[in-house]
Amino acid sequence: MRKEKRVTLGEEEIVVSELTVEQVTNVMDGLEAQQTGTLDLLFHDRLPVAAVSLASALSSKKLNGMAPSELDTLWKAVEDVNPFFVGMVERLAAFGQAALAAGNLSAEVLKKPAAS
Repeated sequence: MRKEKRVTLGEEEIVVSELTVEQVTNVMDGLEAQQTGTLDLLFHDRLPVAAVSLASALSSKKLNGMAPSELDTLWKAVEDVNPFFVGMVERLAAFGQAALAAGNLSAEVLKKPAAS
């Protein structure tokens, strides 16, 4: 059974759900094509906006209309029910940082699409 958590933001109760493996895969696959927006910059070291939107069933338009303090509460709830996804994101970030520090990756490589 998938985990769920209820969070109250203002007068609205939002149910956040654990993402399936397929949903996690779709979020990760979509990251390359996604443009970085304000929410991504505000929560750069957290789960991707697409994951929070999917887990909460809130549109990006709705998310953009919320205060950062409300969003932080929402992000924490989504992270609470998706600990495996959080761990994966943390491992990928650590790998990328280590590769950059070791000189195995350049920032330019990260910006360019892979050669077919």
